[in-house]
Parts: sequence; structure tokens; C-alpha cells
Amino acid sequence: MRSLSQKIGLGYFVIILINVIIAVVAIYNINDLSKPIDQILKEKYQNVSAAENMIQALSQQELVNLSLIEDGVDSGLVINFQTYKNEFLNWHQRAIEGIALPSEPDILDSLIQIFSLYQIRSDSLKDFLFSQRSYKENKIYHYEKIFPLVQQMEGLCRHLKEKNEEAIAEADIKSQSISSRANFFIIIFSVTLIFFSIIAGLYFTHQILTPIKKMTETVRKISRGLLNQKVEITTDDEVAELGLEFNRMTKRLDDYEKMNIDQIIQEKKKSEALVSNIPVAILVTDSNHQLALANELAESVLGIPIKDSAGKHIDELISEPELLDFIKGKKPSFISETDPNKSLIQIQKDGIIFYYFARQVELEDTTGQTSGKVTLLQDVTSFKNLDRLKSEFIATISHELKTPLTSMNMAIDILTREVPGKLNQEQKELLSGAKEDVTRLKNFVNDLLDISKLESGKISFNFEEIRPSDLIEYAEKPLT
Repeated sequence: MRSLSQKIGLGYFVIILINVIIAVVAIYNINDLSKPIDQILKEKYQNVSAAENMIQALSQQELVNLSLIEDGVDSGLVINFQTYKNEFLNWHQRAIEGIALPSEPDILDSLIQIFSLYQIRSDSLKDFLFSQRSYKENKIYHYEKIFPLVQQMEGLCRHLKEKNEEAIAEADIKSQSISSRANFFIIIFSVTLIFFSIIAGLYFTHQILTPIKKMTETVRKISRGLLNQKVEITTDDEVAELGLEFNRMTKRLDDYEKMNIDQIIQEKKKSEALVSNIPVAILVTDSNHQLALANELAESVLGIPIKDSAGKHIDELISEPELLDFIKGKKPSFISETDPNKSLIQIQKDGIIFYYFARQVELEDTTGQTSGKVTLLQDVTSFKNLDRLKSEFIATISHELKTPLTSMNMAIDILTREVPGKLNQEQKELLSGAKEDVTRLKNFVNDLLDISKLESGKISFNFEEIRPSDLIEYAEKPLT
């Protein structure tokens, strides 16, 4: 298995190898170019210099010969002649050592032969000078025997120089050709290697980025809820391992989601069954007061179609302002004393007023924030009617009892005042007891009437200060 790090390392290796190859080729061509240049400098230039110095040495020797003819034999001139001779031979030897052209050996051989003859005739000239020959004869001898040799040697030296200069020119042309060829080759080779470097870079980039792009696209699909997606695996590196683990993860997520969906559906069905069978109207709203759920009893009470109402705002569904305020969190005027969350709400339907005890429970999400509310409406219209009948019954009974009690109280008062006749002590005590019972019964009837008025809201309170002992005495009096 070729890992991702190996692929990246291979890419770097290819780039480094390309740079090394370019450097090696450039160095090779530069060295190849320097060889003829070195050869020109070491060999050709040496023989050119030797030819020039041999011509100069010959010229100096000729000056010595002419001086001998003009001035006569002089030991100093003879020594100079010998010095220039040695100089010529020295440069001739260097020329031999620097032979690089096929024609150079013949030229140098001819040159040394003529130089040897030149030395012999120059020595003969010195002998003629000692023999007291005439100036004219010496000049003629020099002109006819020695000077032609000098011309021949100078011609050979110039020919040697020209040959080497031609070789230098040829080497220069060759070096330029090699330089041009090297430059062309380096350019072509560099362009080719750069092209292959780009291809290699694109290939390695494609090999690395393609599976990553596919995985990114799959992640986007999964983020949209498509958990059944899989990453296509085409390599056998770290990206492939990541893809395998990613596919395992998505499969587990898909299985978990399916399991959760089935469980949620079952729980939802249970909840709907429970909600439908509860004998209380139930409304579930979210934090934006949009209807999320309602049972059939709520549909009957409020007259809203459950199937078409989900997601709608309660302002569109409920026309009762008191119920709307309660759902939105505003408490109505009547609140139960036993349960502060329970309130009595009136709902009018078909011209008939119905009474409901409304209770509200807040729903919280995992962060503790309120996500919605559950409103329960319990129909208490029958209890309200019974309570009304009770109040009416109490009022009627109290009114019916009050009239005979008033008559009985008046009769007892008349008897007590002995209007019909005198009463003995026992009769007075009996009338006093009857008076107290009638008064107590009358007070009881008045209390019943007060309760009836209190429930109907027709009573007004008159508060005043009272001593606790009087209140206790009043409460104990009926028991004595």
C-alpha cells in the first residue's frame, strides 16, 4: 500500500530529481564547452606566442649580423647573437611541445633545418669579417646567402602562427557551436522537465485532492440529512482508510437514525393515542404560538380542523380573546385558589356560554429554554350550572324561610309583651327559648342569603374593627 506521505514524498523526490538532472546536464555542457577553450588557451596560444618570439629572435639576430657588417667584429655582438640563438631554440622547443595540428611537425622540422643552415652561414659571415674582405662583399654575401634564409624562416613562423590562429578561430567557432547547442539542449531539456514536473504535480494533486473532494461532497449531502451516502474508495492510502472509517460512521448514523425514527414514530403514536383518549381538550403550541398538536376534543370545543391547523398561528384559529390571552401567558380575572396555574375561562359556542378550567404547562428543551406550551381545557360547564342551581336553591329556600320566621318572631314578641294575657314564669321561659331559636334560625337564613349574594357578586363588604373575644363569644353562642 502506497501511503499518502509516500505519494507526497515521491512528488518531492521527482521535483528534486528533475532539478538535479537539469544541474547535471548544465554542468556537463559547461564542462564540454570549457574543454576546447582550455585547449585553445594552452596549446594554440602557446604556439602562436612561440612563432612570434621566434620571429623576434631572428630579427634580433639579423640586427646583430648587420651590426657586425657595419661595425666589425665585436665580442658583445657575438654574445648577443648567441643569446638570441638560444632564445630561438628555446621557443622552437616550446612549439614542439605544444604541437596540436598535423602540419606543425613538418613546419617545425623545416624551420630548424633552415635555422641550422642560417647559423652556419652566419658563422661564415664572421669568418669573412676576420679575413678582411670588403664591406661590399660582406653585404652581398649577407644579402644572397643569409637574408633569404631569414625570409624563409620568418615565412615558416608566420605560417605556423597563421595555422594556430586558424585553429583558434575554428576552436572559437566550435565553442560557439557547442555553446549554442548546449543552450538549446538545456532550454529544451528544461522545458521538457518543467512540463513533466507540471504533469507530475497535477497528477499527484489529483490523486490527493480527488478523494478529499468526493468526501467533502458526501459530507455536504450528509449534513442535509442524507445519511445513506458512502464515499467511493479508489485508492489504498490514508485517504482510503479515512473513507472506510467515514463509511462505517455514516452507516452507524443511518442505522441509529432509522432506529430513532421508528422509536419516535411509536412514541408519537402512543402520545397521540393518549392525547386522543384524555377527556380534556389539549392544545400544544411552540414558542412562536403556532399550533403543533391538538386532540379531537379540542377540535370539538374550538371548532378547528386538526389536520389542516398544524403550523398555523393561534390568532388564525382561535377567536376567543380570553383563551388567546391565556395561551399567550396573560392570566384571566378568575384564578383557582388551589391551583394558581388553573383559570376559569368562558367560551361561547352557538350562542351558549361554556365554562372551562384552563391549565398551562411549559415545555423545555435540553438547554432549559421554553420551547412551547401545553394548554389543558377541562369542561366545567355542568359543575358551573349545578353551582348556579345550588345558589338559586339557597336563595329561594332562604327567602321562603325568612317570611314564616319573621311571622313567628312577631308572634313571640306579642306573647312576650303579654298582649293576649298574663304569662306565668314557665311560659315566659319557654317563649324566651323560642325567641332565641327563631333569632338563631333567622341569622342562619341571613347567612345563607349573604352566601348567595357573595357568589353572585351582589354583596358589598363593610369592614370594621372587632375585638377577638366578641368574635369568639359570637361563635360559641350557638353551641351553648
